[in-house]
Amino acid sequence: MKKELLLPLVLTLATVGCIHRASGTVTPKERATTYNAAFAQANDAIEQGAELAVTTGVLTSANAKPIIAFTEHVAELHKQITAILGQSVVTQANIDSIAALLDKIKAEGDAAIASGALGVKNPRSQQTFKMDLDNIYSLADTVLATIKEVKAGTQ
Repeated sequence: MKKELLLPLVLTLATVGCIHRASGTVTPKERATTYNAAFAQANDAIEQGAELAVTTGVLTSANAKPIIAFTEHVAELHKQITAILGQSVVTQANIDSIAALLDKIKAEGDAAIASGALGVKNPRSQQTFKMDLDNIYSLADTVLATIKEVKAGTQ
């Protein structure tokens, strides 16, 4: 499962690292929006990986169900973050809302791994999934840091 997830995540991170604009400088808001899209892609890669693992017989449907449910919940929270980023003015309340949503994602992911609720019993597989979550967390932190730049500078 790790190999199926690693390539999309690496490609996403490599692409995000090279944000370019045909004319002018990329604004902090454009970077935040791009990182937010990469965050969604990383979450989708985890879901696709779980679905592929079921298809190839690595995971049972029952074991994949909590992983897919988690990624669906992350996608719902991502929609809220996207709506906040779409506002014309970024306020401190917006930043606080995004931070709270991202903290919720991290807490739920860590709790699910620790409790075994994701159905991942093998310690090595747990570590692999934790690494995938850490990639999402890193992108989430980048979104938050970049949106703080938007607030600090001009919109």
